[in-house]
Amino acid sequence: MMVNNETFLEPIEHVKEVIPYSKPTNVPSSPSWITGILNVRGEIIPVVSMREILDIGQTHDSPEQKVVMIESSDGLFGVTVDGVDDIVELDNTSIEFQPSASATDLIKGTVPLDKTLGIILDLTHTIQAVAEADLDI
Repeated sequence: MMVNNETFLEPIEHVKEVIPYSKPTNVPSSPSWITGILNVRGEIIPVVSMREILDIGQTHDSPEQKVVMIESSDGLFGVTVDGVDDIVELDNTSIEFQPSASATDLIKGTVPLDKTLGIILDLTHTIQAVAEADLDI
């Protein structure tokens, strides 16, 4: 996944599918990190902005944008990203794991790729943590 010219990786077992971007329907009084909702084949899916989560500014609509559908224990949600490249198979020995203060940390590790450094995420835990913090649970 590309966001702000940076490469982010999400474990494939969390990704249900990648769909072309379509503008989500705004939900009044929703938290700022929720972009809106989409109807995907009859299922209403909340959509969050990767740029909001990473605190790097607003998303600008472009033809390269995608919505990555992520499966979590709380259900399906979409994440808007600037683009999606290839599926990357990683060798566990090349991953540098981040020391983690909690299971909800956004960045799980890094891995050298061809011309850049890939940042490994765990969006399922991150979204849950952001939602709990926002709702003061």
